[in-house]
Amino acid sequence: MTVTSRHIWYVHGFDPATTARYRRIFQAGLDRYDVTARDLPSDADDAQGWSALRSGVETRVQVLRYEDLVRAYQQGGVFERIGRGIRSFVAMTYGGAWGRLGPRTLALTLAPILVVFLPLTLAAWFSRVGWGWSLGALAVFGLMSAVLLFRYRLILAADLMAYLHELADGAGPAFAAYQARTKELAKALCDPKTQEVLLVGHSLGGMTAIKALAAALPDWPADRAISFLTIGSVHGLVLGQRGAGSDQLAEAIVAVTSDRRVTWVDVSSPRDAFCVALTDPLLMIGNRARPGLSSPLILSAHLARSPAIPGDRRAIFGAMRRHMGYLLPQPPGAGFDYVDWATGPVDLSARTAGRNPSPKARVWRG
Repeated sequence: MTVTSRHIWYVHGFDPATTARYRRIFQAGLDRYDVTARDLPSDADDAQGWSALRSGVETRVQVLRYEDLVRAYQQGGVFERIGRGIRSFVAMTYGGAWGRLGPRTLALTLAPILVVFLPLTLAAWFSRVGWGWSLGALAVFGLMSAVLLFRYRLILAADLMAYLHELADGAGPAFAAYQARTKELAKALCDPKTQEVLLVGHSLGGMTAIKALAAALPDWPADRAISFLTIGSVHGLVLGQRGAGSDQLAEAIVAVTSDRRVTWVDVSSPRDAFCVALTDPLLMIGNRARPGLSSPLILSAHLARSPAIPGDRRAIFGAMRRHMGYLLPQPPGAGFDYVDWATGPVDLSARTAGRNPSPKARVWRG
């Protein structure tokens, strides 16, 4: 369908960033498509966002926020948070998650363990080869200084994996707060009477958007379509674990994939360590998958060549740059460009009509 008006709800990831940061990322891709963007007036209902105008197509972007929950979870000292990451790694190992999640995620989750044990191992090695404990102590000091210098990159991974483990487990105060906020976000979803309604879930926002959409669908207008785009979503990291929270997410996926009003496209990259890439969620929900469910279209993004994020030092970390790169302009012919899809003249259903899943995608055959 050709559109001249679109409303986007953008659900952010596990990153306590401001709306202004997402606005800067969006701005980085505008020049290619001659898009004019402006902040929404402060008295607008969706003032935490912006509008974009491209060749007669008006798009309003509203950021649905829950970063206060992330900030609350990230409280505590460096080593307390690393210890939490180690505990979640041990729990996931005993739960058999790694056979379902893959080596890139395993390497990412090993970061807090390497931070703690690698310096000690080096110190012992220096002593064993006769160089003495003084050099060992120097190695410890150097590596721990590096930890403090790059603490955002390493501790973010520890915090994220620990948080996802709690969400999969489905118990505790962090899960209760997240569950309550998801219900609030579901209530925020409404029909703004634009031609296209597009819900975008990025990273942890992908899982959050799945749960919010499933909760909102019973009250959604019966004849109203909704476009749903998940990019670099972490839902696979939760479905690969065991627990009540994982079961609830599986039920939400069934609700979304059984609703014919929803056009769901899931974009990921094999180079992205923060997601289970190119895997149909219906493959991961076990015997809940049944005939009649409609898999999302699984597409691959070429993130290896994504540019740096303007003014964002956090994205110097290669894994984070790739993970945020979904929002940045992609090379011509890449098959996915978020800014183009979010501002262009056709809706998600028309844009992806006739496309098959990416060749390396693992797709459920229902």
